[in-house]
Amino acid sequence: MRLSRIRAAAPGVAFSRRVATSMLCRGLLAAAIALGLATPSASALPDKKLEELLGSLWRTVLETPLPENPLTGGDPCVDLGGVTAPIAPLGTPELTCTVKPGTKLFVLAITVECSATELGDPEATEEELLACAEEMAAAAGFGPQVVTVDGQTVSLRVIETGPVDYALPADNILGETDPDLLSGQFVALGLGTRLPPLPPGEHEITIDTDGDGDIDNTTTIIVEPSGSPNGPP
Repeated sequence: MRLSRIRAAAPGVAFSRRVATSMLCRGLLAAAIALGLATPSASALPDKKLEELLGSLWRTVLETPLPENPLTGGDPCVDLGGVTAPIAPLGTPELTCTVKPGTKLFVLAITVECSATELGDPEATEEELLACAEEMAAAAGFGPQVVTVDGQTVSLRVIETGPVDYALPADNILGETDPDLLSGQFVALGLGTRLPPLPPGEHEITIDTDGDGDIDNTTTIIVEPSGSPNGPP
């Protein structure tokens, strides 16, 4: 979510009742919480790589049928081609991912997306999609994110994708059946970064969405030891 430099949604953009209902009823998709942290080395990564990862993550969510979808009972530890992205529905208090040694992590404090399907317009422009995503982010009302990894408070980066193509399966997370709305583009916003591999062992990541001291999500990352059956020697 663009908490640090979010722009107000364009006041001239009108959302139909269908879209407003979609935003409320599709909360799993409109706001998904995973985990978030950053390190000095990770924060130096090019924005384009982070944008690609965020776009790939949301394309996976949109294009994975139920119940294999990571937000509706499928594996919440999403493999993005050698990078693991933990993601879970907003309000999920705990999450565990087991990864091989050497695995990079793409981690998010929070992220939202808006698609042509949700706008009910297969020809929705990038400006309309971005305004919609920003309105979703603003409506979520999250305050300052406080994120820790192994007890150490860390920072986050703002990520914004450009328009990304997608094609919904028949059994899709949006519940869409209109053939004209099964494909299009989306725009996603997020707070997060990519991390270098963590050392073998168990690592705890916490997120406090409004800085009040109450932990909203604890994600445990278990890095398998070197030489394990699933890892490198």
